[in-house]
Amino acid sequence: DPADPATAVVHHPRLLAVSLAKLSKAQRAMSRCQQGSGRWRKATARVSRAHQQVTVRRVSFLHGLSKKLATGFTHVAIEDLDITALTTSAEGTRDKPRKNATARTRPNQHLLDAGLGSLRKKLAYKTAWYGSQLVVLDQGEPVTASCAKCKERNPSSDPSCSTFHCPSCGAVVHRHVNSTANIVDAAHRKLKTVASDRGETQNARRAPGSPGARKAPGQGASKREDTG
Repeated sequence: DPADPATAVVHHPRLLAVSLAKLSKAQRAMSRCQQGSGRWRKATARVSRAHQQVTVRRVSFLHGLSKKLATGFTHVAIEDLDITALTTSAEGTRDKPRKNATARTRPNQHLLDAGLGSLRKKLAYKTAWYGSQLVVLDQGEPVTASCAKCKERNPSSDPSCSTFHCPSCGAVVHRHVNSTANIVDAAHRKLKTVASDRGETQNARRAPGSPGARKAPGQGASKREDTG
């Protein structure tokens, strides 16, 4: 719905992919130069500038996106993704090589290019600045494998497929739309749990003591006086 900002889709700019041809050309030129020569130093500088341009554009994009989210919504919900584990070497190790290494490399590049770790850090301090709240879901929340309509979990769901098919209710929806709905539901549940726990804590602090525990004003410890 164009009138509802909560349904807006943020497209991945793929800044690295856009600059990959230029970067690859600069790296090939550098590899043909003799290391330490003047041409090699110039080629190295071109490679560094290409990397720097990608970094600057990514940081600028993430700053704009994080500010838009932090100022446009009272709550921003994200997954607690382990980026390091998700982007481990596509080739694996010498003892445990991975299958389909080429197929794994490109998704890893796209994930790193998105800068999700940097986006989370920016959201953390910008939501605090602008008075909104960042809700980080618990790790293992099955947002990609559960149907947002019937809530049934489909462990055999292929995360690489753009469409989510639910074998229970027959729902067919774009995977990102389904995952987003699950993230929103999980965030609402977490906020309710936090509010409930906070209320119980406040009630415990306000609970009265046992009868007779409090002394009347001015009543102190009794003092025994000798009468003789």
